[in-house]
Amino acid sequence: MQSRTGLIEAIVFEVKDTERIGGNFLKNSSNVLCCNPKLSADRSCTVGEVIIQKDENNPDWPKRIQTFFDGNNQEAKMPTQSVEINKTGMYYLYFMYCDPQFKGTTISGKTVWRNADGYLPGKMVPLMTFYGFISLAYLILGLAWFLRLYSFGKCDHLTCGYYNMGNCFLVTAFGGGNGIWCGEARTRWHDLKSVDSWFCIFFCLNLGTIDDFSGRTKLYLVLPVAFLDTWFILWIFSSLSKTLEKLQMRRSIAKLDVYRKFTNALALFVLVSIA
Repeated sequence: MQSRTGLIEAIVFEVKDTERIGGNFLKNSSNVLCCNPKLSADRSCTVGEVIIQKDENNPDWPKRIQTFFDGNNQEAKMPTQSVEINKTGMYYLYFMYCDPQFKGTTISGKTVWRNADGYLPGKMVPLMTFYGFISLAYLILGLAWFLRLYSFGKCDHLTCGYYNMGNCFLVTAFGGGNGIWCGEARTRWHDLKSVDSWFCIFFCLNLGTIDDFSGRTKLYLVLPVAFLDTWFILWIFSSLSKTLEKLQMRRSIAKLDVYRKFTNALALFVLVSIA
């Protein structure tokens, strides 16, 4: 009985080295993945193994890790392996076999990919500082916003008439109310619920990362977000236009001036965002 009766190979390689896997580099062997006796006679490879052309500048790559089956055993355990990668790039891990009897083999376990700076994908590491500053800016602006709400809360409520405290707080804190909505909050509460529903859809579409998806999948995920962005912008400016008309009719000069400045600032930010 043979001591070794089967071989599964784990191969780690960089995307640009894909053509090094298989017989693409051998004459008349473009469709060959595994080494056969004829190719072995030329000392190009070892029978039963996947053909790999080593990189002359980096002879250790692509990386081959072999796990053998012993005797009649139908299970084989691969010991924990550590592979050091010293070059930036996109890397793949393939489990491959040449023996047709291995068709239907299942592999269980886990792989852990860690960069020098931690488990964050390498392309995201440079953005950590940027997002850190943005988060801090949001925190400071948020605190300043609520302090201003608290400071002007009593003045704002004097113009509201009869209002529901809970609804008024929500539309003022999260909708930029300034008292315009508070008087009508009871009758327009269903509008706020509608807004919440649309924002839920918007945030669900924005969850996670799509960088590793195919081009077509990216398109299917990005287009709905783009359409929703456009719809939100149109909705906001349409509502602002109605608000400006209402303030002009009521001759609320102070609030009219505030909302005009807000509309102009928002238009500027939209243009910058598009650019």
